[in-house]
Order: sequence, then structure tokens, then C-alpha cells
Amino acid sequence: MEGYGSREFLIISFDVIISLVTSDAIHAVELAGGCIAFGALVIRFSRSHKISFRYTTGWLVLCALGVFAAFLLPMMTPIATWLRLSPIALLIAIASIGAALLFLQLTVSISGNQRRVNSLAQETALLREKLERLQSTKQKK
Repeated sequence: MEGYGSREFLIISFDVIISLVTSDAIHAVELAGGCIAFGALVIRFSRSHKISFRYTTGWLVLCALGVFAAFLLPMMTPIATWLRLSPIALLIAIASIGAALLFLQLTVSISGNQRRVNSLAQETALLREKLERLQSTKQKK
């Protein structure tokens, strides 16, 4: 190995490592890292009681699916090429559909809560009116 210093060997080794890492692997790691970071944010909000356990569970399941899907990226390549998309674009589309379904479920839940709040407000107003009538008839006696 005369003529090869440690510096040249290091550069050659680094080039070999870089050539082994494909762009799909980089995208998979980025997607998994983003999902893990988002999951950490969800846990932080849950611990500070800003979101309930029910919603925390939903978001964490979505994050776990994202991490799992990131490692399925090589298997998504044939489907993505058939759809004329890149594998990461296909995963983003699937994740977007999942997020849209979660948003729809949250909207339904919020709408149900709004109906309950309106019903409680009406019942409270009726009870207040009934109480005032009872108090006024009691004072007249």
C-alpha cells in the first residue's frame, strides 16, 4: 500500500459509504425522523394536558404508521413507478390521506361536542327560568 496515505484511504472509504446510501434510504430516514419528532411534540402536548388521551393516541398511531411506512419505501417503488411518482411522493400522498381522515374524524368529534354544548346551554337556560319562576312564586306567598 505504498503511496496510499491514511488521508487517501479515508476519502476512498467515505466515497464507498456514500455510494451505498441511496436517496431512498435518505428519504426513509428523513421521513422516520420527522414522524418521530412529531410524535415527541404530541407527547409533549399530552403531558401538558393540551390534548386528551384519545387524540394523543390517534396522532401517535399516525406517527407510528409513518415510521413503519418509511422502512417500506423500497417495496413501494414498483407501485410508485406504476403511478409515475417517486416513492417518497407516494408515501406523502398516503400520509396526507391518513391525515385528512384524521382531520375528518376530529371535525365530527368537534361537531358532536358543539351540539352537546348547545343542548346544555339550552337546558341551563330553561332550568334558570324555572328556578326564577319558583323563587318569584315563593316570594309572593
